[in-house]
Amino acid sequence: MLQSYVNIAQCMQDLNIEMLNEYTKSYNRTQLILFLKKRYGPCTPFVAEQLEVIDKAKKKLPEWFSKGCFFTKKSLEQCSSLPLAKYKASLVCGEILVDLSAGLGVDDVAFAANFKQVIGVDSDEALNTIVMHNFNQLNRNNIKRVDATAETFLSDNKLKVNVFYIDADRRPSGSTKTFSLIDAAPNVLEIVPPIIHQGSEVLLKLSPMVDIAYLLKTFGYIKKVFVVGLKNEVKEVLVLMNNQSKTDSTNIEAVQVNEHGEVEFEFSLNNNEQIRVSNLNNQFFYEPSNMLIKAGLSGDYAKHCGLNLVAKNSHYATGDFVHAYFGRCFQVIHHDTFNKAGVKQYLKQCQLTKANISARNFVSSVEDIRKTFTIEDGGGDYLFFTQDAAKNKLFWHCKKH
Repeated sequence: MLQSYVNIAQCMQDLNIEMLNEYTKSYNRTQLILFLKKRYGPCTPFVAEQLEVIDKAKKKLPEWFSKGCFFTKKSLEQCSSLPLAKYKASLVCGEILVDLSAGLGVDDVAFAANFKQVIGVDSDEALNTIVMHNFNQLNRNNIKRVDATAETFLSDNKLKVNVFYIDADRRPSGSTKTFSLIDAAPNVLEIVPPIIHQGSEVLLKLSPMVDIAYLLKTFGYIKKVFVVGLKNEVKEVLVLMNNQSKTDSTNIEAVQVNEHGEVEFEFSLNNNEQIRVSNLNNQFFYEPSNMLIKAGLSGDYAKHCGLNLVAKNSHYATGDFVHAYFGRCFQVIHHDTFNKAGVKQYLKQCQLTKANISARNFVSSVEDIRKTFTIEDGGGDYLFFTQDAAKNKLFWHCKKH
């Protein structure tokens, strides 16, 4: 990657992204490098980086690619997808938003629809040059870039900012990803409290691996926590904070968005309630979405749907049919207590040698269960293994409803 943002600006004037794509079809790798050096000279590293990311850019940011935007490998890897950026932008609005870890600026483009001005802060001048070119291509004229670190900007800032957005770099010193808030850059543990006390809202984007209980203990003034997913995969955890909120009444919400950033399912409760386990011999078996599980809302959602939770740590539930369930619904073929001999006999009677297996809060792993009962992966049958609150081992044979 070129270090000179002046050289990069010149490169972008001379480079057509579609033409670059054609080069990859016309030359083998050795020929291509020689061609690029001859044609682009000192801009070759920049051009080569575009070639390296071109396929990923087409897939992840098709609109940006089609409008002649450029990228860096790191910024493209770390940026939000368009659906998640659109959802985040729906959570906040106002006059001014400052993104303290701006990167490629995908989130900033989405935020720009809800704010009069968006200011992106990033210390990488070369990246900022690329980003401002991209904003021009996307016709976003209310986004500004500042060459600075988050800490420097905050010490010099005199603006009244409605919302600060922070997506801290979890690989600030190399390729090893960290899930610690202390090791990320900027250090949100240090910079967030003063921002909150000055009256601005803060929206944090965090790893899907972050411990929500840890967040609630660490930060004051949390208004809401959002566990956001796409296609039943948890993508990010968002934390909205302001000085009007009290963490002891934090609302945790599980959300699934579609490819357009629109909400497909959402569920939240202010207070988790202990769920009583009752009759489990029901016609339907339910596995909640990963977002509900991550948010700790499986029990609340089961109660909301009128279902019977198998056990708090299993997350599974049973009951009558629920329309538009936030997760997966199965029709129960067979349900029984678990013992090795009994399950072997049942599988033999059904001639079942292939099935999808899931085990939660159980004594054996999915791999061990497969080996024990010689079951291949796949097919239209589903086997679920878990324990109830009294640690009785249970299993279900189901079909997808």
